[in-house]
Amino acid sequence: MGKLLADTKALRLDMNISADRVVWEELSEFIERGGNPRNNKGVLGIALPPLEGTVRLKADNFTFAGFNWSPFQATASLSPQGIRGEVERGDVCGIGTAGSVDFTDEEIGLDVSLFVTDGQLESTSRCLTDNKQDVKGSYSLKAHVAGRGTPEKIAETLQGEFEFSAQDGEVLQTPTVDTPLEATFNYLNKTGDFNVAFPDLDRESFPFRLIRSRGRVEGTTLVNDELIIQSSLFTITGNGRIDVERKQIDAKGLVSVLMPGDSIIRRIPIVGSIFGGSILGIPVRITGSLEHPDVTYLSPTDVGAELLNIPMRILGLPLEAIRLFTPNFREPEKK
Repeated sequence: MGKLLADTKALRLDMNISADRVVWEELSEFIERGGNPRNNKGVLGIALPPLEGTVRLKADNFTFAGFNWSPFQATASLSPQGIRGEVERGDVCGIGTAGSVDFTDEEIGLDVSLFVTDGQLESTSRCLTDNKQDVKGSYSLKAHVAGRGTPEKIAETLQGEFEFSAQDGEVLQTPTVDTPLEATFNYLNKTGDFNVAFPDLDRESFPFRLIRSRGRVEGTTLVNDELIIQSSLFTITGNGRIDVERKQIDAKGLVSVLMPGDSIIRRIPIVGSIFGGSILGIPVRITGSLEHPDVTYLSPTDVGAELLNIPMRILGLPLEAIRLFTPNFREPEKK
């Protein structure tokens, strides 16, 4: 519904449009055709004049760059210079989005906020991973991302930050997926260094009290400044980088087991940094493919105060309460 006025220079419109499904790549081709006299085949061979005006769109499903917003509500201003849009509402896998998007001078500009309050993680995790990962629990998310570039380069220009938290849930068993968390548990079980059995996510779920993450967006890389996973027996903390485009990870973490270290360690480490105390901290490094990561023990020199301080701050304990398990690493001999 709305107004449409045709003159010799432009097709002017002020329209409210409702649709059950819109695919942006198909729509943009039609709009660009109207603004490009060199490639203007129009409709049924009739050339289209340039489009100018305002379009208010409501769609049950809106597809852009492989992502589906359902529902979607936006206002777009059309001119010969391009399209400027304000997204008032758009849900992607249960994640709310709002912000501005413009297509001018053959470039895309993005300035978008993402938000969730008291959402359900199960449906979101399934949607984002094509049903490969299933995580239960309530969660909240606050993020902002912006960038400008050509359609081919826009992802490389993105900058932003994010905060995520989830409570009282569980990571369900994933026999067909080897996540960084599962790979870490598998590695610690296979070393034979511990009396305690870490969760086998191929066969069992992993209940958690809290998952919290905060960090930054740098192009196609997520920089995780702080990750916290708390359960009844384990507190897992870490930081690192995930290259989303190449599906690569480079991270380090500390698996803290909330019971006396002497009752966990099967054999005494030959060399290690021992602080004493009743909590065992196991530092690990996670690298390689995000879908099949490699896990190893982390060298004592690479642990750093940052990794140690996070679990102590969360648990409200002094540094002396943790016993750091770092086997098979010898300090170089002094000459």
